[in-house]
Amino acid sequence: MLYDEPEVLDALGYGDFDPEEVYAGEGMPAPDPPAGSSLARVFADVDSDDNALDFEVLAEPTPGSAELHSVPEPGSALLGSGGLLGLAILGRRRRARRG
Repeated sequence: MLYDEPEVLDALGYGDFDPEEVYAGEGMPAPDPPAGSSLARVFADVDSDDNALDFEVLAEPTPGSAELHSVPEPGSALLGSGGLLGLAILGRRRRARRG
């Protein structure tokens, strides 16, 4: 578990759980890795709050070696410019109807 007292920020649960057992992870449990392998985040800097989606089994243990991947962001300037262009076109159409 990863804490920021008193709050739990992240919790990993993996394997199969019987109905009488308590699962304290997030979402669905990650797969139970066989001996000699390990679990690793698919993306080290992305947490979907579902262990089954966030973790994968690796054939060899790799402690602390997950890659950080950049999350693509739409071009803010392009989106803003497109919105302004749309407003300008709408304004011209309204003026043309009045005039």
